[in-house]
Amino acid sequence: MKKRIYSRLTKYLAIMGLSILAVTIALGITLINQASSSLMASIQDRMLDVSKSAAAMLNGDTLDKIRSGNTETKEYQEVYTILKQFHDKIDLKYIYCIRDKGNKNFVFLIDPSEEDPGEYGSPVVTTEELFKASNGESSVNNEPYEDNWGSFYSAYSPVFNSSGNVSGIVAVDFSSEWYEQQISEYINTVVYTVFASLLIIIALTIIITRLSRSRFASMFVSLGKINNEINRLLETIENLVYFKSQKNAITQLQSDMISKVYDAKDLRDEIASMEIALRNRIDAVHSYAYIDGMTFLNNQAAYVRAMKTLDRRLHEGVSFCIAVFDMCGLKNINDTYGYETGNMAVLDAANLLKSLFPQDDLYRYESDEFVGVFSNISESDMKLKLDEFENKINLLNQTPNLYGAKLAISKGYAVYNADTDTACHDVFKRAERAMYRDKVSYYMRNGEWAYSQNDNASD
Repeated sequence: MKKRIYSRLTKYLAIMGLSILAVTIALGITLINQASSSLMASIQDRMLDVSKSAAAMLNGDTLDKIRSGNTETKEYQEVYTILKQFHDKIDLKYIYCIRDKGNKNFVFLIDPSEEDPGEYGSPVVTTEELFKASNGESSVNNEPYEDNWGSFYSAYSPVFNSSGNVSGIVAVDFSSEWYEQQISEYINTVVYTVFASLLIIIALTIIITRLSRSRFASMFVSLGKINNEINRLLETIENLVYFKSQKNAITQLQSDMISKVYDAKDLRDEIASMEIALRNRIDAVHSYAYIDGMTFLNNQAAYVRAMKTLDRRLHEGVSFCIAVFDMCGLKNINDTYGYETGNMAVLDAANLLKSLFPQDDLYRYESDEFVGVFSNISESDMKLKLDEFENKINLLNQTPNLYGAKLAISKGYAVYNADTDTACHDVFKRAERAMYRDKVSYYMRNGEWAYSQNDNASD
């Protein structure tokens, strides 16, 4: 009878160990992929924001006048000063200005770096994203490239002259070595913890199968250690990738479990509950991939997914409206009071939207831009909703806030027209143009048009 109990126990422990190990590995891989994607997206957004801001501050006509590497000219000094301020005040590797020589040939125009700057007229490595910027479209590298200074990811933003032509390109570099080091640390954490868990599982199997039933309780002490190891893995990775979930990582072992478990069958039931808890966490990871961590609205990835689904249903005669909301002056709030205060303004805007529209229909499209996708709503109802939205903003602005400025949100919408719209993106672009018209109107009314040109670079 004892041999039978030990045989069952050994079998169940083997199943338990393999199950926990497999789920732990799957969870580790999932979190590593999520961490790498989130980290890269954060780096790309930041580089684009810096390059757009710098490009917005440069005068394209001034760039056109720089025809030599003479550092004493007024034009050279003007551009150099602006780039130098960005280089010194923002934590980035390099920022510099590039000139397009045609035929995908690009050269350095001005590099404010003090150590080993790129010389005027020396060639710059051509990437597809740099070529896009030369055609007037801001872009950022998805893959690193190498030059004489190392391996980098770069963001590029065009600078336009008064004729609307691209006079130069602002480039911002970020070292790929730091990114690769962070991902390596995530992987090492997963490998070390999985290896530790494997050793503990093997040790438990050997020890428990050799002990009598009087020592059965010791198995659960060790099982609790495994549970702690898995929890520690989850906690470590959560801290690395700033992942927060409302669900528990793993269901904790009950304090009275030992008194309830008498053989391997009872053990199997307890392991099953742990597997369910782990699967719930993996589901939470997948859900988090489509949720904005600050506002808890759907994020840009969720918007792209929703648009693909809606595009496939256009032939069914669906009716929907897309609204675009953009915060005015968020960059000024961030620059004046700090990003934490700016986040309060973003949360105020998100809460106002949630008070009027279903949360499932709202998306945080960019740092200061929100998109709503609403089904079966008439144009008249949408106008009423936007009027009510404006009233709520005015009411909010009557109370003091921590960011020292009135909350202003430009808005625009467009209703799907089956005769003219071939994709959801057509509706979005019309809504976005309507929003920009509203933003221009807002700045004109408030006498802030000059400021709005810089504001648009980051809003």
